[in-house]
Amino acid sequence: MKQRIRDFLFTKDGLVFSVVDYVPQEYYGGGEGVRAMLRYVPDEKGERMNKKRGIRYRKLGTEEAFEYMKLHHPSWVYDVFAVPYDEIQEYLRPEKELERVCQEDEKVSRLIDTLEDMGVRRKSMGITGSRLTSLSQANSDIDLVVYGKEWWRAREILSEAISTDQNRPDLKPIP
Repeated sequence: MKQRIRDFLFTKDGLVFSVVDYVPQEYYGGGEGVRAMLRYVPDEKGERMNKKRGIRYRKLGTEEAFEYMKLHHPSWVYDVFAVPYDEIQEYLRPEKELERVCQEDEKVSRLIDTLEDMGVRRKSMGITGSRLTSLSQANSDIDLVVYGKEWWRAREILSEAISTDQNRPDLKPIP
């Protein structure tokens, strides 16, 4: 499996991780896994619902993620986490899920269509974060990924849109 930063994965026990490295990590007990950060855990009282899985989730901060993993999967804990390949149930790639997300989310669809109309090839774009994992909420941001040289063009388009339309609360500066 060729892992990439901004991909996401679900484990067999329902944990949701974001991939943070291109290189696999050896883990205690032998074998290799995906270097990733725990982002969401199943929680009956969680504020997010994955309708596809029928499971509620809670988002974790970094400190909470390390506490959770030290308790539940200590052999996966390093400077980040090494998720063993055989524990991965589903692996999500931003570009492969883009059309599904566009069908489900009008905001994303409009953004992608606009960028495409302005010269960014659709096949170079993807969506990541909570929208990729079907864990977004009404106020969730859009985590866009643009691969290759077209990243510069997309960034230029978005920066210009933000600087010319200051009355749009949904547009925030790009760091």
